Amino acid sequence: MIAAYNLADMRFPRTDPRMNGFFDNVDRMNALAERSPGFVWRLIVPKTEERRAGQVAGTTLTTLSVWESVEALGDYVFNTVHVQFYLRRAEWFEAITRQHMVLWTHVGPDWPDEAEAQARLARYEAEGPTDAAYGWEQVDTARWPRMGRHAEVPA
Repeated sequence: MIAAYNLADMRFPRTDPRMNGFFDNVDRMNALAERSPGFVWRLIVPKTEERRAGQVAGTTLTTLSVWESVEALGDYVFNTVHVQFYLRRAEWFEAITRQHMVLWTHVGPDWPDEAEAQARLARYEAEGPTDAAYGWEQVDTARWPRMGRHAEVPA
């Protein structure tokens, strides 16, 4: 199984009408993820105004999920209607200036938590890609042309 953690810094406060296009679709995208092939689990947080899309630390939203494979995750992100929100991310989120996403192989009976995800992200940022923490750059992304780039895959 593959765990995925990502974060995004909101451009505007949660209550700003410019964020409506994102927040009005969170439940729809979560439901789509949950019924997508290969979905296993996601961190669910209380659905209050401050915490609808995931964990909120100030203006940072995070998501944490587990999938049967990186292909299943990528198919959800880039081969469903979710890609329309991915492509519009600049409307709602600041430009990415730090490591914001990490993947890792999840093994064990316990689900990953926010602390493990943050540690994996920090490791990836500090050490670059390893077996313990990596990103889309280490994945063959050719099956997701809407992603906008393709990784070099070693032969």
